[in-house]
Amino acid sequence: MKRISVAAAICVAAAAALLTAPSAVGADPAPAAEKEQWGPEVHGLRMRLVPLAKKYVLWQPMRFRLEMWNFGQHKTPYERQHLAGNSSWEVRDAHGKPVWSSSGHVSTFREGPSPSLAPGAMVVILDRLDLNSQFSIVKPGKYTVQFHGYHGILDSNTAVIDVQPGPLSPAVRVVRRFRDVLPKGWELAFDASPSRDVCLAGWEGGRLTFFLTLTGPAAVELYVLKHRMVWTGKVDYPGQRAMFYLGQCPEGYVYADLPTNLELQTAKWPTLREDIWKALQIVPEKSYPPSPDV
Repeated sequence: MKRISVAAAICVAAAAALLTAPSAVGADPAPAAEKEQWGPEVHGLRMRLVPLAKKYVLWQPMRFRLEMWNFGQHKTPYERQHLAGNSSWEVRDAHGKPVWSSSGHVSTFREGPSPSLAPGAMVVILDRLDLNSQFSIVKPGKYTVQFHGYHGILDSNTAVIDVQPGPLSPAVRVVRRFRDVLPKGWELAFDASPSRDVCLAGWEGGRLTFFLTLTGPAAVELYVLKHRMVWTGKVDYPGQRAMFYLGQCPEGYVYADLPTNLELQTAKWPTLREDIWKALQIVPEKSYPPSPDV
């Protein structure tokens, strides 16, 4: 039988913006009946995904806690890597269809030696993760949520959640306006996490309202900010493409990473720019930097 190293088998990740510091608590192992609430055991370890609300409301935060317990007899090392990205999470609707995730592959660096979990101890690996920061949950209904661990080796239990209808957020209003213009073969996802500061290539930092990603044969990133930023023309490294300022929309000021016209022709969406202006209801202004024409 193929052997799997303990460290690789229990490798879990952490995105700094999504984590509180992990905390370990010594305790007696959970009763056997309680083990049913956890994922399968690997080298004495089990993962548990805990919804932090009995019901969730569409467009509002959907927060979870991820725990790990050592049911074994030995002290076991684990890593806090690759948790929020690298396809570690899976969400499915009531029909079993996967919900599209905007969290792609993430490369992270090891920070110090790996911690260890003592027998009978539990650690909170991740707290208050908002599914809306990674998944496009746009309809009410029942969903299943599961953590698949590093390369799917250590899985959590499957949590079932009930998502109730809710008022449309600014981001969702924009998403709905994109429905009529999105070509076949393209997908749209949005991140409407709590407002935060961002730095865009070529601009001074600004306060983000939400951002959209359009993915298909090409890729487009759209950022809607609370305030207009100042153009500096500075980029972080040679060859980096600056973000374009498109103008003001009802939800804020729009900045974008736009493909060239040639890329749009190849992607079979030559009217992308015009469609963006229409869907976002942008009031055109002078573009910085000038929009690419080749």
